[in-house]
Amino acid sequence: MWSWAIVIGIKKKTDFGEIILAGFLASVIDVDHFLLARSLSLKAALSLPRRPFFHCSTVIPIVVLILKLTMHLFKLKDSWCFLPWMLFISWTSHHIRDGIRHGLWMCPLGKTSPLPFWLYVITTSSLPHICSFAMYLTGTRQVMSSKHGIHIDV
Repeated sequence: MWSWAIVIGIKKKTDFGEIILAGFLASVIDVDHFLLARSLSLKAALSLPRRPFFHCSTVIPIVVLILKLTMHLFKLKDSWCFLPWMLFISWTSHHIRDGIRHGLWMCPLGKTSPLPFWLYVITTSSLPHICSFAMYLTGTRQVMSSKHGIHIDV
């Protein structure tokens, strides 16, 4: 949530809806724990023998690109142009946070050792700014600015 809030800046009340959506997307990843456990039990979901599918970090760019392509095919690129970026930042920040304890799982390549706390802090702090700059380079910032009727700074 907070990473997306930094990306868009909170300029008006409707921005809170996007921020809540970003928080939902960051949390929905953990549904795969319950799917793999085949139970709604929190104990079962937290004591899995292996990591669930959505915790594979290489899934993020694949899902983001598929979403971007789907949006292009259905001509949703203006009104929802932010969604692939929101998904990217929500899922990436979730993976980085999980990486402190478990490392990053880069299937099929394997996994890293747990991330040092200093790397977590630097990455989490810089991710919204990197994302914002990438949105500027791809033109998403300009589309969002015209959609919102305000200039969104990088």
